[in-house]
Amino acid sequence: MLWEALQIIGATQKPHFEAYRTEDPGQQGEWRVSAVITIQDNRYGIRREIHANNDQVMRRSLEAGVGEAARRALSRICYIYSDELADSKFRICRRDSRGAASAQIPHPPPEERNPTMDVA
Repeated sequence: MLWEALQIIGATQKPHFEAYRTEDPGQQGEWRVSAVITIQDNRYGIRREIHANNDQVMRRSLEAGVGEAARRALSRICYIYSDELADSKFRICRRDSRGAASAQIPHPPPEERNPTMDVA
């Protein structure tokens, strides 16, 4: 689903996942997984990262970690690109901020929602 949403907003490269396994003595190993979204920047001939969710929650399995990282990345993409996704199956994603004001993510202006623009 994440890849479908990215294609709608104009991304041409699939997201990839970075995973790290940690083990503490006497405990099962756990996984920390991040979804990384990059775009091709033709000006420099490189792939440039536009989003990475650095999940600090440990997961017992790699599959659970990848699923959670993809869910969080999709949620963020749906929030930022809500106008572009309004006519797609991703239109049902939440568009309003909830919770404490200090935890709310401001909706960026339209000129900053283009994935090919430089990230400040």
